[in-house]
Amino acid sequence: MSNVISRRISVVLGFGVLSLIAAVTLPGKDALAGDVWANRALNSSTSNSYFDNGWFDSFKSYHGTPHSYVISNGISSNNVTDFVAYLKAKNRSGAGDAYSRSDKAGAAFIVHTILGRNGDQANANGGRNISDADFNDLRDRLNSATINWNTTVCDSHITTMSVINDERTQYDVQRDRVYYVNNNESCESGITITDRFGSVYRMQHKCANPVGYLTGIATADFNLVPTVTGSKDTTEGGGSQVMISPNVENTGSAKSRSVAWQLTSFRIAPNDAIPAGGVNGTAPVSHYGNSSTTVANGSTEFERNNTPVGVGLRTIGDYPIGTRICYTLSVNPYNQDTTNWRHGTPFCVTIAKSPKLQVHGGDIRVGSNYVGQTVTGNSRITTNISQKTISGSNYLFGSWGEYGVFAPGVITGIGSGSAFAGTGLAISDPAPDDICSYTFLTFSNATTSNCKNAGASNYGGYNTGRTIPNVAASFPVTSATGTLSGTVNVGTLNGRYKTSGDITLSAATITAGKTVIINTYNPTTRTYANVTIAGDIRYANGAYALAGEIPQLIILAGNININNAVTQLDAWVSAEGTLNTCADVPRATITSNNCDDKLTINGPVMANQVQLWRTAGSGTGVTSGDPAEVFNLRPDAYLWAISQNAKSGRLESVYQRELPPRY
Repeated sequence: MSNVISRRISVVLGFGVLSLIAAVTLPGKDALAGDVWANRALNSSTSNSYFDNGWFDSFKSYHGTPHSYVISNGISSNNVTDFVAYLKAKNRSGAGDAYSRSDKAGAAFIVHTILGRNGDQANANGGRNISDADFNDLRDRLNSATINWNTTVCDSHITTMSVINDERTQYDVQRDRVYYVNNNESCESGITITDRFGSVYRMQHKCANPVGYLTGIATADFNLVPTVTGSKDTTEGGGSQVMISPNVENTGSAKSRSVAWQLTSFRIAPNDAIPAGGVNGTAPVSHYGNSSTTVANGSTEFERNNTPVGVGLRTIGDYPIGTRICYTLSVNPYNQDTTNWRHGTPFCVTIAKSPKLQVHGGDIRVGSNYVGQTVTGNSRITTNISQKTISGSNYLFGSWGEYGVFAPGVITGIGSGSAFAGTGLAISDPAPDDICSYTFLTFSNATTSNCKNAGASNYGGYNTGRTIPNVAASFPVTSATGTLSGTVNVGTLNGRYKTSGDITLSAATITAGKTVIINTYNPTTRTYANVTIAGDIRYANGAYALAGEIPQLIILAGNININNAVTQLDAWVSAEGTLNTCADVPRATITSNNCDDKLTINGPVMANQVQLWRTAGSGTGVTSGDPAEVFNLRPDAYLWAISQNAKSGRLESVYQRELPPRY
């Protein structure tokens, strides 16, 4: 009878306090550990122990040994990793003695209450058996919280206890419980866990007892955005290297759980579309397609802000111009509420080209004073060299002149003495620094370096104040055959002509025995008119019986503008202003898809400025050195000049200079 009465008193007291607690508790957030009154941490409103529906009137009536420790040897962790591992070990080793089973239940109770579950929810999620997913969730939440691992924790009269059953068979159903006890308030060394909303969960060190109003810790709020950047977005390929920098930005409020990341690479053919990023359950190589491959992968817990992963140099292969080599980063999961991948926007390196110039049959010289103008001693020649690996061997490709290269300023890149002719210059060093291997006939006004110095960019000892001959003066317009205007077919001309303004030369063939000289100089205004070359102009093929039958065209103008459709111009070219090799395409719009035909000019070329805008050549493999422009001083120009000389048959030296020997 006394047992019945005491039970009724428990029920009455329980519901009496229930009303009080409910009035001061935030619904859906706070819970009392093992507290029948709050009805948050229990299996039902008629139960006062976690995991079971058992009652107790006193420790003795439970028929077990009371145990005030939720975990028998307490808890002393000082970091999230150790804390989670400790609870997991206790929870997974609970098949042994009574103390182990009690620790298993205690560890489960701690996990469920940190995850904010009451008794019903705990039993619905494994009860005493905590899943790996729950341990991962626990770790994520703790990583997102602020934790004081060694502070003073007061129980506020509300604490929890675990019990150890006495192993008597009739009571086995009532073992390994965690229940509420209303103790006198005490303070102990312990742990406080505060989430981003300010909710606090408290535990004591020596017994691992959660105390006070137990508040579940908010889920980890992380949001991962993968990106890839690179050191350059264009390259010639063929063994060139690009620094790829994959990066994950965590824009959430907490460190992430361990997240899988994958760096993927794929190749896009010219003009094909680049796949976008996105969010889905598809693996990266399938999402991006295009024969994607995995470059690097791993798992990382990403702190807030930016975290680099898989940083390194990537070697770019030798592919056709316009091909794009793309790198992209994906993460899974990208936030706490999903199992999907987030795929980043690809970063792509476009295969570009460095067009080459070749000068056949003559020298390349800059810095001489043009007629009526003064050129400074800073005149220089600067071109690019392409280094490529072909079949395991390293080669250099670049612009070159067949003979000498002269400038009063710096000369870089260009090879003299036909250095890069043929299939390129083989080198043994993958990062060449010996410029002497392609500068045998290079002369510049270098004063501090020579070919004995590795990495020298200046060399020789050349300087000149010479003036380019006044070619126009040799063909005065006073004796002109006629005056040209508008569009002209030079194939119908023979003789010396002046102009009444700018003219355009259409495509034509100049036949044997014709010499056409166009001098646009206006003696009155002392200016030259401009000439546009709109089509190929070619000399007729021989055979010729005499040197005087060789056709020849001489153009003396201000600016000489060559349209992009022109592939061959047989002429002497002298521009007092600019020679432009692709004049009808705006400079800002020039790409590999226009101005992409090789231009060959057969004859001497002189200009105040030479603008080389062709984009032809510079292909893959051994075609990497194919030129965009060729200036070819052929023997026919010399033979024709001899035939025009009063002393026909002789070539006379204008001057000679003895140069120092080069070693």
